[in-house]
Amino acid sequence: GNAQSGTSTIKYMFSGDLGVPGLTVVAGYAKDEGFGITPADGKAKTVGAAYKVGNITVGAQRKIYEPIEAAATQDEFKTNEFGIGFAVNDSLSVSLNYIETDGDNNGTDFASKEKITGIGIGYNLGGIALELSYADVENVAGTTGADGEAFQLRTVQKF
Repeated sequence: GNAQSGTSTIKYMFSGDLGVPGLTVVAGYAKDEGFGITPADGKAKTVGAAYKVGNITVGAQRKIYEPIEAAATQDEFKTNEFGIGFAVNDSLSVSLNYIETDGDNNGTDFASKEKITGIGIGYNLGGIALELSYADVENVAGTTGADGEAFQLRTVQKF
């Protein structure tokens, strides 16, 4: 007969200021369980904090992620993110971000950590905002010497 397959997901998330004005703390956990098939369960954990003082916000976050897939080839990724943002005025903001990921693909460790350095500029035009970002990527997916750049321009509707 036909084997049924699918997944079920459980997520827990906390976000709050812990009674400290300007502070935002996040912590989360998610688990994907497969049924009808025999993969290893997927898991994701995250913890982070951001603090805003005047026009400046600084933050850091740690994520650990294992997608649902065959146990013998299950990938695992560990990411650290750091950022700082500055609101120049009510309309203009700039940010600088650094993201570093280590892990393994199909049981093989990354040859080098993937590193992303990015800068963003946002401009609020009232009902719509423009966001321009640039990212420099080193060692894409953990492959030494696989580097690249990315530009993105997007609009965000505000209702």
